[in-house]
Amino acid sequence: MNKHIIKKTLKQNWKPLFWYGVSLFSYTWIIVSIYPSIAKTSGYEEVLKNFPKEMLTIFGIDADFNMNFASYAGGEYLSLMFPLILGAYIASFATRFITKEIESGQISNLLSQPISRVSIYLSRVVAFIMGVCLLVVLTFIPMPLLSRIYDYTIGWSGIYKVTFMSILFALAYGGISFLFSALFSDRGKSLGISLGFFIISYLVYVLGSINKTIKNYDWLSIFKYYRPVDALKDKAIDQGDVFILLAVFIVATILGLLWFRKRDISV
Repeated sequence: MNKHIIKKTLKQNWKPLFWYGVSLFSYTWIIVSIYPSIAKTSGYEEVLKNFPKEMLTIFGIDADFNMNFASYAGGEYLSLMFPLILGAYIASFATRFITKEIESGQISNLLSQPISRVSIYLSRVVAFIMGVCLLVVLTFIPMPLLSRIYDYTIGWSGIYKVTFMSILFALAYGGISFLFSALFSDRGKSLGISLGFFIISYLVYVLGSINKTIKNYDWLSIFKYYRPVDALKDKAIDQGDVFILLAVFIVATILGLLWFRKRDISV
């Protein structure tokens, strides 16, 4: 890895990182601030109790729903909006610093220096990991602090767990996005396939809770191994989920690195 490339990558990416961070933090603040009002009314809880069990499962909510912050945040934020925002950042980052550089020819200047392709690729990945960790921390760590402003408490143990699992989820999708970026020379194609994978993965997970046939294939979705509501409720983290998400990241990163190392950049 190359410290100069890591620093340069973060410097080049500071604007999108800043605005994504502001967006996630602001969304978190809104969710935390609204919860006390929602908790005082029975309408929200009654509506969810009338939802089909399958629909509740999609949002990580138990069938025997009881109003609590984890269930509320899961339905309104963590099960859909948060992954979508984070996923958009990840796909954009991976394609910008691999495929776009290949497409524009800028990568040739970098390759002309005495730096190996392995070092270039891994340096980009490290910069990505640092950025993603920052975004996840800005999403979850403020929750217990902000909740005190509104006279209720969110436990730290669940926050640590959901932060950990969210980082693993982001790394898994990031590894896949970097792999697609290494495979193609056209950023539009790389970005489209990366986002397409993300959307299809989500649909397989969602439809798998409704359709028994699709349920047989939901193990292919990375969303199956990401359970933010359970983590926020301070339930035990499934070691299998940790292993699979970490394995996806490692395997996809290695495959992307091997392809980037041998490919003809002029293509």
